Amino acid sequence: DFSLSVVARIPSANLPVTGGLVGISPNSATAGALNAFSVAIGTSGQLLVRLCAADLSNYRYLSLASFVANYGGNIQRITVTRLSGTIAVYINKVDVTASLSESTTGTAPASVAETVAGQYIGVGYGLSTELYNEAIVAVDVFNYGLTSAWVSELFDIGLTAANRWAANYSS
Repeated sequence: DFSLSVVARIPSANLPVTGGLVGISPNSATAGALNAFSVAIGTSGQLLVRLCAADLSNYRYLSLASFVANYGGNIQRITVTRLSGTIAVYINKVDVTASLSESTTGTAPASVAETVAGQYIGVGYGLSTELYNEAIVAVDVFNYGLTSAWVSELFDIGLTAANRWAANYSS
C-alpha cells in the first residue's frame, strides 16, 4: 500500500502533451518503467492515474474526465491512495473515485494490487517526455495507504507531528 499527494497549479487550458505530476518508478529516467505508478494530466484535460505491470505494454489507466475544465487555473491537492488493494482518488479531500473511468492496454494489464517498485520518485514528469510546466508546490509520498480521514487531515492541516508515522495510526 502507498499514497501520493501533490499540490500543483492546474493549467487553465488542455496541455499539448501529457504532463506528469508525480511518479514512483524503478527507473530514474521515466515513470513508464516496469511496475511504475504515476499521476499525470492528459491532453484531453483528464487526470490520469497509471499503473504499469512487469511488461511495458500492459498498463491500467484510471482517468477523471474534464479535470482541467473543472479545476484549472488554480492550485489543487490531488491525493491518490492504495489501501488494501483499492485505489481512491481525492481532489481537495473530496473522493472522486466513483467518477473515474478505467481502461487497460496489452493482454495482461496491471492489476490495482500490482507491485510498485519505488526506488525513484519523479516530480514534474511522467513517461520520459511528459514534462509538467506548471507550479508544483508540494509532494507527499507515504509507504502506506491513507484513509479518507487522513486525506482530510492532510488537506485541512497537514499531518500532525503525532500522526506522521503509520505506526501511530489506529484503525
